[in-house]
Amino acid sequence: MIKSKKITIVAYNLRYGGGVFVGEILINNILNYFSNHKILLIVNHAFCTSSIDRKDDKIEYRFVPNLKTHVDKIYYQLFKIIRVIKKYDSDLVINLGNFPIPFLKIPQVLLIQNAFYCTRTFDFFKYIPIRDSIILYFQKIYIKIFLNQISLIICQTSCMADKFRDYYKYNKIIYTLPNPVGISKNTDKYQTDCNFLIFLQKKIQNRKVLFYPSAYYPHKNFNAIFNLLNKYSRDLNEYLIVLTIDVNNQNLPKKLSEKIRKYSSKNSLLNLGRISQDQLSLVYKRSYAMFMPSLLESFSSTFTEAMSHGVPVLASKNDFSIEICSNSAIYFDPYSVDDIFNKIGLISIKRNTLISMGKARVNFYQNEFLNKRDMLFKKINSFLI
Repeated sequence: MIKSKKITIVAYNLRYGGGVFVGEILINNILNYFSNHKILLIVNHAFCTSSIDRKDDKIEYRFVPNLKTHVDKIYYQLFKIIRVIKKYDSDLVINLGNFPIPFLKIPQVLLIQNAFYCTRTFDFFKYIPIRDSIILYFQKIYIKIFLNQISLIICQTSCMADKFRDYYKYNKIIYTLPNPVGISKNTDKYQTDCNFLIFLQKKIQNRKVLFYPSAYYPHKNFNAIFNLLNKYSRDLNEYLIVLTIDVNNQNLPKKLSEKIRKYSSKNSLLNLGRISQDQLSLVYKRSYAMFMPSLLESFSSTFTEAMSHGVPVLASKNDFSIEICSNSAIYFDPYSVDDIFNKIGLISIKRNTLISMGKARVNFYQNEFLNKRDMLFKKINSFLI
């Protein structure tokens, strides 16, 4: 009989590519695989326990309050969380939040799920506020200092793992674990309560939707969209660019907010704001293509979400997008509006091929996730023997 051990899963800082929904899938996979062991699950204050499939008395929850300032976050990371783990008498820590937890004498597995911590200087860094750049600089120093506390590193793509090795001069094995395909397709309640559908159809009408589902971050390269509309809005009359930017986000630049209003008033753009997973699925089903000019990603589930809905992918030509999409996407230079415009014209020519290849790519990643998950979890399990 396998002796029950104690595992702490640190997920309060989880910002897994693809959003909270995908993060919940990852946590459920960990809990189900290590079902013989006791688990302390440390999550943020907004975490919904009903999303956890496993229901037994071996799971304990610790809810972290809203850490508003960087001082609060540093204090919790360096002091509070260590006391919590030691009090629980953990045998293993599975850390899903980028930053090593220092001063532990037990094995610690670390998921690096933010690509910013694996990169050097890029052109888009000039769009990041100086304060955030300074914080990022010291966060990387923190990772370097306490990297020796880590027994195993996980990245979401091989190109991200390569960047991590290069930046931190890390010579040990890095395991890769791609995102599971994790979008809800339960649209029944919206078929019954059709307000959202009516609103969507009224706005879209017969136009071809270029959908970019993303919150605002500087590396998401929304300027490419506005520069495209500034130059080619008349030539793009048959298209409607649909965004999901929260205009109430305090970090949203004023100029970008003004551009959203400007092009919305011209009927070139529709900004839905934050939408639910079910609404997201409905928009995908009415999309002509998923349009993603992002400059940096870890593993964006947006690619596989679009493909799973039979939506062609139009993506920036970067290492992450090419690794994830392979030959099932059309690529463009994210700094060239002329190239973006020309590649939009190719969608109609390659649409059917992209749809079929995209579905094959989703099937590949479903199997890839399961295979790599099992390999990874077997390795993690070896720390408990």
